[in-house]
Amino acid sequence: MGAEPVNPDAKPSERVEIVRATIMVGEVETQYRRAGAGPSLLVLRALADTPLLELAAYARVIVPDTTTIAALTPDLAGRHPFVQWIAGFLEGLGVTVTTVLAPASLAPELSELAKAQPGVVRRVLLYGARREVSFPVGVDVCWMVDDADIRALLG
Repeated sequence: MGAEPVNPDAKPSERVEIVRATIMVGEVETQYRRAGAGPSLLVLRALADTPLLELAAYARVIVPDTTTIAALTPDLAGRHPFVQWIAGFLEGLGVTVTTVLAPASLAPELSELAKAQPGVVRRVLLYGARREVSFPVGVDVCWMVDDADIRALLG
């Protein structure tokens, strides 16, 4: 059973407004867009405004600039700071529980995030080639074939 849109008769542009903002996460300035209300959906992929508005009918959609993620560099031990950065990003925005939509290539990092921040990540929606990654008990993991699956999984 999927989530019901806030106002199913309204056009996406009438339902919500896209807000563009910047937040400091440690020493990393992160630009992001957000739209909608309701349960949080963190989107870790490039997303045009139209699908963002469509998803915002079902959730509070947060889309950080993906170039920020690419610009993060591993520390001297070779560890990638993604988990710390995304945890700080969510904390800075006051997000305490979220669903995450991301490419399968980020599955290992999202598993680490779910382990490091128990209860924050409740569902992970992954697309792309399936990978062998274990997630903590209590985190729903859905592998998607295409973007059409997203709306059905948001409820």
